[in-house]
Amino acid sequence: MKQQEEQKINVQEPEKRLQLTGKQWIIRWAIYLTGMMVLALGITLNTKTGLGVVLSVNMRLVPNPGDGIVQAISDQTGKSLGLTKNLFDVGCILCSVAIGLIFAGRLVGIGIGTLLAVLGVGRAVALFNLLLKDKMLRAAGLEKK
Repeated sequence: MKQQEEQKINVQEPEKRLQLTGKQWIIRWAIYLTGMMVLALGITLNTKTGLGVVLSVNMRLVPNPGDGIVQAISDQTGKSLGLTKNLFDVGCILCSVAIGLIFAGRLVGIGIGTLLAVLGVGRAVALFNLLLKDKMLRAAGLEKK
């Protein structure tokens, strides 16, 4: 029983190092780099951005700061990445609204596109995680088959 517990891989605990083969590292980096390219190409399209977030964040390499903090909050709270992304983005919008109202007396830089992006990206992340996360983690050797 103890051997089975030791063999389980837990990505969330940094003190437990993953034992990955060379092929798994290559797959992991390939998926990560694909995610970064999709993210870069899809900044204005929520579905591509959501897919890029999922591909880069799930590989547990180096996400961009905005996605990294959402990943850390998601890991600590146990909430899904999509929901956490939505809540974090809404919090950022509320801070922007408050700052705009306090210093400019009006909304500054927040329009319908911002609101749609906030809702769309989080939902796209949730959808792509639902469809792809388990397959990606298995292919990259981050989860047992």
